[in-house]
Amino acid sequence: MTSNFARWLAYVGGVLAPLAETVRRWHTWRENPSLLFDDYIIGALLIYGAWRAGRDARGGQRFLAAAWGFACGMGYASFCGQLYANAHGVADPAPEIGRGGRRRQGRRVGALDPRARREPPTPARGRTRQPLTRIRRNNLAARGV
Repeated sequence: MTSNFARWLAYVGGVLAPLAETVRRWHTWRENPSLLFDDYIIGALLIYGAWRAGRDARGGQRFLAAAWGFACGMGYASFCGQLYANAHGVADPAPEIGRGGRRRQGRRVGALDPRARREPPTPARGRTRQPLTRIRRNNLAARGV
């Protein structure tokens, strides 16, 4: 791998890692903030290592290698932690992604998804809905037919 590709990949990873983790854990970051902010540290180290390697290719390689080592180590720990949690029945806090990249939130919006189940409107308090045949029968009886 060339040093330019490693620098470019460090810039991309340094931006995408914090963004992806923020989206993934947005609703759970208050429970354990360190799980969110470690990716910010990874991103900062990757960007700093890429910047240092761009200024001085020989001297900056140490910083870029250290940033990649930290990122790989944290990724390994996160991956193994996920496997351990899934094996013991702990759910992943990330929202599930359905077909077509849509997030499944447990309910569907009728205007956006034609498969949404539409519930009939609830009747007013104290009134019950009558079948259409009973309503017609009552109307006909009121007319004397």
